[in-house]
Amino acid sequence: MRKKRRTTLSQSRHATASRLALRDDEAQTYDLALEGHYLSLQAADALERQVQTNPEELSSRIRLLGHYLTRAKTQPQRNLRAAHALWIVLHEPSAVVTGTPFVHLSSQEDSEHYQQCKRAWLEHIDLALRETSATSYRICRNALHFFWTEDSAISDELRRTVRLALKKELLDLRTVAPFLSLRDLERSLRGQEESIEYFYHLKDLMDASLQAGLWPKVEAYARALIERAGRHVDDWNYGNALHFGNIALGRVAMARGEVEAAKTFLGLAGSAPSSPQLASFGPNMSLAKALLEVREVDAVLEFMTRCAVFWAAGAHTLSVWRAEISNGEMPDFGANMGY
Repeated sequence: MRKKRRTTLSQSRHATASRLALRDDEAQTYDLALEGHYLSLQAADALERQVQTNPEELSSRIRLLGHYLTRAKTQPQRNLRAAHALWIVLHEPSAVVTGTPFVHLSSQEDSEHYQQCKRAWLEHIDLALRETSATSYRICRNALHFFWTEDSAISDELRRTVRLALKKELLDLRTVAPFLSLRDLERSLRGQEESIEYFYHLKDLMDASLQAGLWPKVEAYARALIERAGRHVDDWNYGNALHFGNIALGRVAMARGEVEAAKTFLGLAGSAPSSPQLASFGPNMSLAKALLEVREVDAVLEFMTRCAVFWAAGAHTLSVWRAEISNGEMPDFGANMGY
């Protein structure tokens, strides 16, 4: 019995140390959420049991939030996600994850947990505004993110109060814009998942997720785009779907450190059939640039050779890029980085 108790205390101390280290680590926070996206249902269930045994494990909760972000389809799953969000708001109001969409709840669909979070946030804000510190500022910033899309009255008042109380510039609201754009786009397409219009807008959903830095959603929408393309092989958007979908999957692979997988996706993107857009504007070069930065020159040159098939109009541009790369230079890919 004593041995079991010592193990439990050791685990608790380890979890607390990990929690403190993770609190301000943005890169690790998103890495853990991305790991969670790939969890099987069985692995997620096992992690839920682990959290019940050791509720202080912030890293496990972040993985589960990443898992549920795109998979919380049933009410029980939504409740599990909301419960983790509530715990984090209660216990880690200043942490990086608390200001991300992983913790955001809907005042309609998550009503009970949302109201509990709201009460907790108001208490946190009241305490934070009594002192001027980096931690109090982060708490107010995270609260603003939480209420931004659900309660404009609180978020507007919070903006005014923080300016006066902390005497600092409030968080640049441009950082919130990608999340709002994605939210609005998803809401506008809700219920149209089987329509041809949804196929046309999947790239927009994928790009909006990329702008928001939500890698699990980037991958989910990219795979959906490629899968839908198989149903519309005669559509003008077929080549676009294969090209841009594989570029996005390659960028997800790079974010995970999987360079070989990224090179495979780059090759698939270069082999996409032509489309009006690809023939006119050429390939997206964002993945190629990322691979050049880790010296994968041969893969990029092969990609450009394949792109020449559908981008005859860009033969001169491709030739200039190839020459610059061969000379050890990084080309300026211009508009081809982002369209």
